[in-house]
Amino acid sequence: GGHDAQWSAGVEDLIRDSGRNVAPRALFPFTRTGQSSGVFKVTHAQFVQLMVLKAGVEGAQATTKFLLKDAKKLAAAPPNEDQRNQQVTSAEIFAGVSRGLLMLFEAEEMSVIYKTVLLPYLEEIITKIPISIAGAYFDAFRFGIQFSDSRSFLALTSWVVENIESSIWQSNGEEADESMADGEEATGAAVGSEGFTLQSKYLYLGSAVLVELDAYTRKQEDQPWFTSKLTVSHEKDQVKDEVVESWQLIKEKL
Repeated sequence: GGHDAQWSAGVEDLIRDSGRNVAPRALFPFTRTGQSSGVFKVTHAQFVQLMVLKAGVEGAQATTKFLLKDAKKLAAAPPNEDQRNQQVTSAEIFAGVSRGLLMLFEAEEMSVIYKTVLLPYLEEIITKIPISIAGAYFDAFRFGIQFSDSRSFLALTSWVVENIESSIWQSNGEEADESMADGEEATGAAVGSEGFTLQSKYLYLGSAVLVELDAYTRKQEDQPWFTSKLTVSHEKDQVKDEVVESWQLIKEKL
């Protein structure tokens, strides 16, 4: 009758919490805000990350393209009882490949990979996923870029900022509203609703980038104790120089 079995309610919570994997070796998220989604499984993302790392520099991009091809199918899953799980899995795949690539390639190479592989994937699926799944991609963004050189994901930062700007700023919006015929009002309302939903997705994802960008700029001695083995050490002046371009982009555009 559409009701969950009562005996399994507690079991479902246990499985969800274990999937978040809060053991010391896999603490995530590290700082600021907790996980946005209750269904994003860190262990799944780590498994995909390991697959990319095992492929090495030579095979990482081919492995990523293969995995993202399946992720696209999952993100566009038709309505069924497993649709949400399939769409969340697509976020976990994206998180894993992003993190794996960032660990293998330098900033200049990652800029090219983002523009040719990762961003085309996002362009295709962000418009397809429902707003209810945006939380999983929020966690995917954070997992993928956490404590990374901000130059490595500058292309992602630019993409998010540009989409926020383009979705919010409509130069011909007022003229279009004034010239709309009475018979087109319903259609216009529907389009407006869809546009607002898309704006919300981009703003949500943008906040994930800002959280990790802010975390990266803080002084190394202010970092929690467990980050020492998980981050690459940088000189303070170098860290400051690295983030200037990202913050400048955000301040100028938004």
